[in-house]
Amino acid sequence: MKTTGFKGVLSFIVAAAVTVAMAYSAVSVVEKNNAAKEKAAKEAQAIGSEVSTDGLKDGEYEGTATGYGGPLTVRITVKGGKLTDIKVVSQTETPEYFNRAKAVIGKILSSGNVNVDSVSGATISSNAIKKAVADALQKAGSKQQAKVTPVKKDARSAKGRKGNAAGSFAIASANLNDGVYTGSGQGFNGPIRVRVTVSGGNITSVDILSHSDDAPFFNRAKAVIGRLLGSPGKSVDTVSGATYSSRGIIDAVRNALAGAGKSSVTNASSNPSNPSQDNKPSTDNTTPAVNPETGEPTYVDAALRKHYPGDKLKDGEYTGIGIGYLNPGGIKTYVTVKDGEISSLRVGIGEDYRDDMGPFRSKAEKVLPFLQGKEGRWNIAKMGLYREYFEAIRKSSDPKAKVKELFGDKYVSMLNGLSGKNTESDLTLMSRTVKAYMSDRYEGKKMFDSVTGATVSASGISAATKEASNKSAHDQKTNSDVKEVAIISPKTKTVEVNTGSTVDFSELKAKVVKKDGTVTEASWDEFAANGLSITDEDGNAIEKRQRSQGLW
Repeated sequence: MKTTGFKGVLSFIVAAAVTVAMAYSAVSVVEKNNAAKEKAAKEAQAIGSEVSTDGLKDGEYEGTATGYGGPLTVRITVKGGKLTDIKVVSQTETPEYFNRAKAVIGKILSSGNVNVDSVSGATISSNAIKKAVADALQKAGSKQQAKVTPVKKDARSAKGRKGNAAGSFAIASANLNDGVYTGSGQGFNGPIRVRVTVSGGNITSVDILSHSDDAPFFNRAKAVIGRLLGSPGKSVDTVSGATYSSRGIIDAVRNALAGAGKSSVTNASSNPSNPSQDNKPSTDNTTPAVNPETGEPTYVDAALRKHYPGDKLKDGEYTGIGIGYLNPGGIKTYVTVKDGEISSLRVGIGEDYRDDMGPFRSKAEKVLPFLQGKEGRWNIAKMGLYREYFEAIRKSSDPKAKVKELFGDKYVSMLNGLSGKNTESDLTLMSRTVKAYMSDRYEGKKMFDSVTGATVSASGISAATKEASNKSAHDQKTNSDVKEVAIISPKTKTVEVNTGSTVDFSELKAKVVKKDGTVTEASWDEFAANGLSITDEDGNAIEKRQRSQGLW
């Protein structure tokens, strides 16, 4: 019996074989702040969201507003023209404040109006819930606009702060190696971490990875990013009115680029008394040899090509989910496509990362720079082929024979010491064997070495990024109003099919979220009407009552 799982475009995934493909649309990628405590000054903020709940259209609708930690999304239910249910479907608030803020939901439902008092001690988070509900109600037919009271805040005191003064600061040397680098600097409330991309010797992007500074000031401080881009070696001024936050961004960029100079191959800091542990030039600067007939790297063969997320990509922001070490589990990535290539990506937190945590996550995330840029999609293909070979060997009754079949005699001895019980030690030996072959055959040594100890989790990150790329490619081909799709049933997430038996997806039901916030449910019979289809791993559509040909 063969087991197949839903993979590719859904909110939860089980390993490979059957994919669900549809017309996708961009999903916003946002910066998620570190857990930051709400200050007393924020408690003074009040938002009155006056939205009528009379005469609404029945259905489910989603709305989004900005909380303290980033975007907060709710899903509301309208029945009989009245608001009957509110669920928070995603948020990045500090847990202690969010748990307190959720009390506002009961107030809204009992009063039938979002213009209720915010929760004392969690004003910003409860305001965000109110605003998100108001946003969803607009989509249900409400004609009133939410009213926002301007934020009033005292100037921040610099007492006790050292070494974070205003001024003009030199940014790196005039000669930088291309690559992706990370670094940190001190903001007003804590560390600021950034990712800096250098291309053609110029600073082409600065992405904020995390911070805990106050939103009004930090949003103002981000104006400094535009000043940082371009040729290195220049001086950049801090932002007036957001000195501490902008200085923190500047220092983080300087920290990231400390080891990017062409004169040194090490990550030597320009400040010897404060060496950085963050600097990590990420990828090889060399370009692989290209086959003049195909335009592909010379190492590409049919086995690798089938894992390549091909086709032209559409610029935008997309999400994907892949399976790492834990199954069931799921790793969600947020991908930005620019100029037809993956320009940046990050991995989700909380429920968006259901895999091994701690040092395993940090090791796995070292794959991220390799999945970007011109070589990014070929590295995604390498990770996909690695996972295919790893699973084939793991599931084999004779792993050594399988290695010989796949790779030849050269790599069989690497499995010496195998117990045959799929222990942690066995899995490590299998992974090392596949990595050795992939490094030799497909020029993947640097990438695979970078994720040693968490390669399977890294392959899940790569699979999620591939899914996001496929969404981008599909968007390039079609114009769709679909934003996101999630499986509702079956709960088991797997379908068992005997070779030659009829494929039965009669229990399959998906939730479709559209760009306008409306939410619908679609059974398999309704997939086509909603722009959805099921394909096998080779992209062939699976029709009703189709029999398995052993392709899975």
